[in-house]
Amino acid sequence: LSSCSRRSSAQIYLFFRPMGVRPVGQRSDAQRRLAWSCGILICLLSALPSRTPVDYVPQLGATLPRRALATDAAHPMCGRRRCRVSLLDGFKRSCSLTSMGASGDAAADSGFDLSVLQRRINSLRTLESAQWREVEVDGPVPPGRLWHSVTAVGDKDQVVIFGGVSSTSGDMLDDTWVLDLPTEPGGRGRWRQVFPIDQLRPEPRAHHDASVVAGRWLVVHGGLLQNGARLSDTWRLDLTEVNPEWEELGGNRFAPRPMPRYHHSMLATSSGKLVVFGGHNYARVALGDAWVMDAGSGNSPPTTRWRQAELSRNDPDPRAYQAAVVLGEYVLVCGGELQDGGLNDHFWVFDPADRSWHPVSVVDAEGVAVSDVLGAGGRMRHSACVVDEASGIIAMCGGHGVSMAEARPIDCLLLRFSKVSGTAINFQCEVLKRPTTTPSNAEGAPLGPRRDAALLRLGSCHLALFGGNDASVVDQFGDGYHQKGCEETLVGDASRASIGNAGEWHCVARGAPDSTSMGSAVTSMPYSDQLIVVDHVADGKDVVRVLTLSIE
Repeated sequence: LSSCSRRSSAQIYLFFRPMGVRPVGQRSDAQRRLAWSCGILICLLSALPSRTPVDYVPQLGATLPRRALATDAAHPMCGRRRCRVSLLDGFKRSCSLTSMGASGDAAADSGFDLSVLQRRINSLRTLESAQWREVEVDGPVPPGRLWHSVTAVGDKDQVVIFGGVSSTSGDMLDDTWVLDLPTEPGGRGRWRQVFPIDQLRPEPRAHHDASVVAGRWLVVHGGLLQNGARLSDTWRLDLTEVNPEWEELGGNRFAPRPMPRYHHSMLATSSGKLVVFGGHNYARVALGDAWVMDAGSGNSPPTTRWRQAELSRNDPDPRAYQAAVVLGEYVLVCGGELQDGGLNDHFWVFDPADRSWHPVSVVDAEGVAVSDVLGAGGRMRHSACVVDEASGIIAMCGGHGVSMAEARPIDCLLLRFSKVSGTAINFQCEVLKRPTTTPSNAEGAPLGPRRDAALLRLGSCHLALFGGNDASVVDQFGDGYHQKGCEETLVGDASRASIGNAGEWHCVARGAPDSTSMGSAVTSMPYSDQLIVVDHVADGKDVVRVLTLSIE
């Protein structure tokens, strides 16, 4: 490096070998020193008098595309030239320097200031310190269970669990517990059981759907009974009441309602509308019906009914194992397995307001149609979540083709959903990023495939990929068990950067337990950077255990 007193330019070429995805907390001291040295070097580049290109800018394990770093503005201390780093459009991971004139005005308008790069460094530093912790609790603790539900309660520091299978007797459970999470580091949580004032309550069940709508009502739908039968009932519990009552929604048992199903999608919109679509029936026949219920309106249970969307030739084919997300009041559905065992790569939007389906066109940045965006032929058992609802950004990863032999990458596919006026197709998804690499672990081996995992967005726009399986252990229905535990959780920063490239997924294993019990449940806190996992430990007491991954 040349000093500020020299008038000559220095040629700097940085060659940085990507470190891959090493579990955070397991990097060697030498790698930590190298990582921080590279981060400091990035900041120093802004004060260098060099006008020569820097081939590679290290991002603690990721290599950026080659961009020229031009310097043109005078340094305030030595009078030499300085540079300003620019990041092109939101999710494009490329860095360049805009040429600065004598007045300091940018000759190009395609960038941002150095604070954005500083945020990236801070994010990586945050991930370095992220770790799992077990929540210490006071008072009575729920008995151990698996295949239960856990749901965040609105903007409160609370989660609620319901049902599941007893980890000791194997019996189905019907109890409801609310956990008040600690609000300070090192604090203790407290469980409290919700006792309805009467005996009317959902039957004991597991593998059910659960959601908290309007930050108030816990809604439980369907599930598996002790005798192996499937349910299609819907219940609501007001968590704001001191003495709550379970209310059965949907009218009497003879009122229209979705048939019992599994491998389907059930989602709640921002206004509290429930949408059920697809899945398999008891005979493992793929279903194509869609149902809507306004569970968040506060109407009395007798008037809260399921309403089926009218079937037409333009509706999506019956399917199961699809991915679905909620964007405002729309439900976006893609992929899935058809009745003949084939796949589907089409995108559809369901509008609960008028219970109508609309096809979605998939295009590139120039508006040209894109095919096989989910992989050759399509994809099923993949994961999806909303990254930025205001911008319509969604992420998808994992899953497979017809079999696990055609596993799809866990590198994320990023899309921007929007409504288009004045065209035959009113909705479109623009492809922002397609998977191009295979992330690797600490030893450089590719990360294994995952299906049925949970892809969750945390409060600071980090993404977390939890659980899933590689189909090495399956039941009689071909369903895999959740074999990936807390120690294999992947986290990445989704703010103004692409997610999932080699070096972007970070395996956060620090503080994780030696094993995570089968049938654990996971949720994210919508207004904080916490991932909550509820499983159980067979230590004689056999009670539930609460684990949190904090990214502060």
